[in-house]
Amino acid sequence: MKITHHWLREFTPLNVPPAELAKRLTLAGLEVEAVTPVAPPFSDVIVGEVLAVRRHPNAEKLSVCEVTTNGSNRLQIICGAPNVRGGLKVAVAMLGAHLPGGIIIKRATLRGLESHGMLCSARELGLGDEHDGIMELPAALELNRNLRDALDLDDTSLEVNATPNRGDCMSVWGIARDYAAAHDGRGNRIVTYIVDRNVNYTNVCNVYCKFCAFYRTESDAGAYVISLEEMDRKIEETLARGGTQILMQGGHHPKLSLQWYEDLLSHIKQKFPAVNIHGFSPSEFVHFRQVFRMPLEEIISRFVRAGLGSIPGGGGEILVDRVRRRISPLKAMSDDWLEVMDTAHRLGLSSTATMMFGHVETLEDRIEHLERVRAQQDKSKGFTAFIAWTFQAEHTRLKAPTAGAHEYLRTQALSRIYLDNFPSVQSSWVTQGPEIGQIALQFGANDLGSIMIEENVVSQAGATYRMGVEDMRRLIGDLGYEARQRDNWYNLLN
Repeated sequence: MKITHHWLREFTPLNVPPAELAKRLTLAGLEVEAVTPVAPPFSDVIVGEVLAVRRHPNAEKLSVCEVTTNGSNRLQIICGAPNVRGGLKVAVAMLGAHLPGGIIIKRATLRGLESHGMLCSARELGLGDEHDGIMELPAALELNRNLRDALDLDDTSLEVNATPNRGDCMSVWGIARDYAAAHDGRGNRIVTYIVDRNVNYTNVCNVYCKFCAFYRTESDAGAYVISLEEMDRKIEETLARGGTQILMQGGHHPKLSLQWYEDLLSHIKQKFPAVNIHGFSPSEFVHFRQVFRMPLEEIISRFVRAGLGSIPGGGGEILVDRVRRRISPLKAMSDDWLEVMDTAHRLGLSSTATMMFGHVETLEDRIEHLERVRAQQDKSKGFTAFIAWTFQAEHTRLKAPTAGAHEYLRTQALSRIYLDNFPSVQSSWVTQGPEIGQIALQFGANDLGSIMIEENVVSQAGATYRMGVEDMRRLIGDLGYEARQRDNWYNLLN
């Protein structure tokens, strides 16, 4: 497996250069096969944005692009890439830039028109083999940033060979713990948790999932859409308890407008700028695409501009369409769910991945689910954590034997080994209870999740466990670990 020096440094204190790190990991029993730079040397390549594109008057396969690198300047750059388009964040090699292979960017005249720079592909920067178009950068990247800083390219990759008897090290977190244990660090002793609140903005839903006891139709007693006043109250209570985030999800309401969602996000972000909005599962975004008749990329971009900070992995269930058609036939299918995550990661958002198991799926279906999220992580690298939980049957229309603690723990342990490219695995105490949630920390989990100031969906199906910060810290401490509060991106806070 490959890890980077900077990524490993997020999990354990590192004050040694990459070559020395490789030596120490080898001494700790891990074979480091290669140490290589993440990117070759290049300079004066910065983040820009294509404002407009028109066909070159003298060359059918060339485009004349109007590009800005700081929001106010305008550069004319000739480009032959088929994917160049207005609104795209791009890697701009400025005049005088030095690229891999000894290339120096100079002012050029292409078929009668001047070009003041170059829009770069991954291959031209030595970042990949793709050469069928220019790099499409995340929409969230700031203009005028040095690309090496924006993409953290001044880093070193270490290729580690973990043998089958070292399954504990088949992840970045596992290697960090192993390194820290061997060299007096504390990374191997830290287990994290987050203080946030689940806020369900509506329980009105038109997909009628058989496993859900939370949804209501518009005409049902108890159907609601949250008011801004109620939202403010919930967030103020969360902040008073040391919270940093709201996890905001809801039903697939057939009548709420795009403006309603944008107004809600803007209101929260303006009034509570320090609170991260971890909101809207992939199935909700697929619903939005159908209702608003807009591309996913445009919807997610508009939500980000309004205040969205990250996306939860809800609605993953089992990413096998045969299973999904049995338990939620009107909900997003597997490819839809993954398309939302791929789009979000490409736009610079992070997300989690989930799996709800123990209903109509087979063991083979669970493995296929793990393989699909693993492949997506290899591609887009935007998942921060994996969370698995068991189906809760009470008050639902889907009747199946409930998976017990033994099956849950075995499944989580397998997930930790299989998903070696996920930095974190979260324990599911909400469905299993605090004691099994604690034991799960010995079965591959390095995070105890949220204290769940409020939770409405799983509790409607019969799981009503509750914990506070002190309960979490006690459960973590009783195992000999150091409890640390984190944010959504796993930065330590206290």
